[in-house]
Amino acid sequence: MSGAVDLQPSPAYERFGVMYEAFLGDLSRDTWQLGIVADLVGLGLSAGRVLDVAAGTGVGASEITRQTGLEVTCVDRSAGMLDIAARSYRVVLADMRDFAGACPDAGGYDAVVSGFDSVNYLDLAGLAGFLASSAACVRPGGYVIFDYSSQKFLQQDWRDTGYDQESDGFVLSWRNSFDDELQRCTMELCLTDRGGQVVWREVHHQYSFDPYLIARLATRHGLDVTRIRDLERPTFSPLNNTHVYQLRRPEPGE
Repeated sequence: MSGAVDLQPSPAYERFGVMYEAFLGDLSRDTWQLGIVADLVGLGLSAGRVLDVAAGTGVGASEITRQTGLEVTCVDRSAGMLDIAARSYRVVLADMRDFAGACPDAGGYDAVVSGFDSVNYLDLAGLAGFLASSAACVRPGGYVIFDYSSQKFLQQDWRDTGYDQESDGFVLSWRNSFDDELQRCTMELCLTDRGGQVVWREVHHQYSFDPYLIARLATRHGLDVTRIRDLERPTFSPLNNTHVYQLRRPEPGE
């Protein structure tokens, strides 16, 4: 990439919507199938309502509806991404840090989900806000499920790495670096066209907090951690790249 890069986080993948399927569609679907969708199926949730937070273009929602009978509402702060999701789903424009007040039927969803490492974009305050909003939206006895890139993945595998993807003549460049002092990964994305001209450039930050801290935050907001597993298997290892968190809002009296 050429030119100066603004290292402030981008407000959203606002310009990425029309290119998302080409560059990330297959990987996103695989992650949803192995993670959140598998948990929904395992819980026997074949009817009811799901709130998909940071839903983007609706890739995860499409996997949920394809493999279960659940009705999905998509939440995202990118209007451009939601324009695509709205072709198939009810959508809500809201930030994943604070979405309960914007969502219809808050307190009545059977599950609140967030996939493809969206929760990793939240710092500690943002994570607390996501958990608080999720607890407010899910019904008693309902579940909050999300996948989450591990500390090992961000600190080791993505430390000072970069790669390029090409689709239909466009090139999407990824450059990652981990900041030990700030304990976050900075991800720079740059899309260039067939002539090598920059179409857009975005910068995002990703965080990864340990399971104990996440469990404490969840409990503080009225959610119990029922299971944490590796994406590809039912067991947990801190050396796995991605984990699936399953939380539950207790029934009254539990």
